[in-house]
Amino acid sequence: MKDGNALCVNCGKEPEKSAPEPAPVEQKSLPLLDSLNKKLEELAKQLEEEKDLEKQQQILKSINSLLETVQKMQK
Repeated sequence: MKDGNALCVNCGKEPEKSAPEPAPVEQKSLPLLDSLNKKLEELAKQLEEEKDLEKQQQILKSINSLLETVQKMQK
C-alpha cells in the first residue's frame, strides 16, 4: 500500500489514474432493436397471410412477446 493505493503484486507499480470510459448502452442496443423491429414486420406479414387460427394465435403471442422486449429495452 502506498498513499492508499494498492501496488501490483508482480511489479510493484501503482494503478493508472485514468478510469476507462464505459461504452454507451444505446449504441450497442440499436442493432438489436433494428433486428427485433424487422422480425416484428416479418411476423405481421406472416399473420396477414396465415389462414389457420392456431398458427395466427401463435404468431400473435410471438408479436406480443417481441413488443414487450422492445419496450423493456427502450427504458
